[in-house]
Amino acid sequence: MKPFEIVEAELRDIHLPSLPDVVGPGGFTFLPLAFLLVAVLVLAVLALYRQRRWRHQAQAALAATLAAEPLAARWQGLLTLRARVARHTPLPEPPDCAYWPPVRVGEAEVAALTEHLRQGITR
Repeated sequence: MKPFEIVEAELRDIHLPSLPDVVGPGGFTFLPLAFLLVAVLVLAVLALYRQRRWRHQAQAALAATLAAEPLAARWQGLLTLRARVARHTPLPEPPDCAYWPPVRVGEAEVAALTEHLRQGITR
């Protein structure tokens, strides 16, 4: 027998232990990715909530403004609401009556500006 065959025969009976069931350091790389995914999903949900929240607030403010009794107060509330809505979304050019003084405004102009605001809020 050659010396190599002798060593091989002696080593043949040696068995390596089975692998433990414990996760090695490479198995924990999944946890940071999972936390990152959860954080991104939470931020996306919060952004969606904020985007919808101002629309609900604007619709409630529009309803409250339309419930105001004097026409001049309703007109001033609509113009203020238009400025608030314009901060969140681009609005088309308002009707010409938006630049009129409150003494020249009637119900038709209020209805035109209300429709203009509803289009901007529901986009």
